[in-house]
Amino acid sequence: MNSPNSPAAGDSPLSTEARPTPVRFVVVAMCFLMSVLLYVDRFALSPITSTILTDLKLDEEQFGRAVFAFFFAYALCQVPAGWLSDTLGARWTLALYVVGWSLATIGLGLAKGLVTIMAMRTLLGMAQAGAYPAAASLLKRWIPASGRARANNVVSMGGRAGNLLAQFLTPLLALGAAGLVGWQTGAWRLVLALYGALGLVWAAAFVWLYRDRPHDHPWCNEAERQLIGADGRVGFAHLEPTTAAKHMKPERPVGKAHPTNLALAAVTSANLWLISIMGVAVNVGWVFW
Repeated sequence: MNSPNSPAAGDSPLSTEARPTPVRFVVVAMCFLMSVLLYVDRFALSPITSTILTDLKLDEEQFGRAVFAFFFAYALCQVPAGWLSDTLGARWTLALYVVGWSLATIGLGLAKGLVTIMAMRTLLGMAQAGAYPAAASLLKRWIPASGRARANNVVSMGGRAGNLLAQFLTPLLALGAAGLVGWQTGAWRLVLALYGALGLVWAAAFVWLYRDRPHDHPWCNEAERQLIGADGRVGFAHLEPTTAAKHMKPERPVGKAHPTNLALAAVTSANLWLISIMGVAVNVGWVFW
């Protein structure tokens, strides 16, 4: 006769405690939502451009130059923002980036002229520059090596969904806001305020739900930590190593590469050139299609 604590016939030999917790899926879902918000805020102005031009009495050339400031800031800040996330951890830096671009989106809704639009678009580009580098860094620490490509594709698809939502939802929300408040002029401002507020909510939820290492997350059990593997136990400079990491054999010291050799390797790498060409082609499609 089976005791009350013995597993029933057909049950998995693993106990409930031995099954990996699903915290890593929560991390991927949060990154997906971040990517959606990133592109909603980035392209929110596109479907309501004519309304903004009419309300602020601007011409298309002036507005285009102001909006394009985003891309210069985005390109210049990607490397520094990614380095900051790797150095300090993604929990606070990614939350800070989302808060920054959410405030910029709200600021766009408060704009009275060209200077404010240019300033807010520049801030938007600076803050959004670190989003994908930070997401890639945190996925490396939370997703097993065999699933990272799939996880990064999910996050990337969030951006495509965000662009689609921005084009479809923004005009509808502007019309709804106009009907709700009873005035047409400036209804687009309420939509941008809503988008910015969603980003602030996401940032608060992310700080609550996310930790930089699986070892530090109270919801993550040992089975999930083992499933994630050693990469999940890689800490940052300010974090104490885990117990497992302390007992790992030290790796053989490797000599520091000379900057000239690194630069030469980068310039002569066919794979790097192909990835760069692909990145340019993708972004030209995003901006000018």
